[in-house]
Amino acid sequence: MEMIDPDNRRSVIEGIEKYGRLSHVGEVRTFTGARRDASGETVNVTVEITDSGMPGDDRWFVMATDDRGRRGGTNGGASLDEALGTVHWEKLDRDDS
Repeated sequence: MEMIDPDNRRSVIEGIEKYGRLSHVGEVRTFTGARRDASGETVNVTVEITDSGMPGDDRWFVMATDDRGRRGGTNGGASLDEALGTVHWEKLDRDDS
């Protein structure tokens, strides 16, 4: 039996899929920052970037969530540039009051 290489993303993902019986597994990196919304208020935003490690149109997924719970995401992208460029950032500007 081949051992999982903890330094190889694909090996780790395959191990999780095998032992956890999961699908659509990816590695998530989290970033935070501040963003001025449409009303001019500065809000904190958490951006989660998921990399499936597999080439294809849906390798990268991005979800941005502000501290009010407003969320904007993407349907995925073949590159990180594509995924970040298609996030629905405008959803972080909506007024839910």
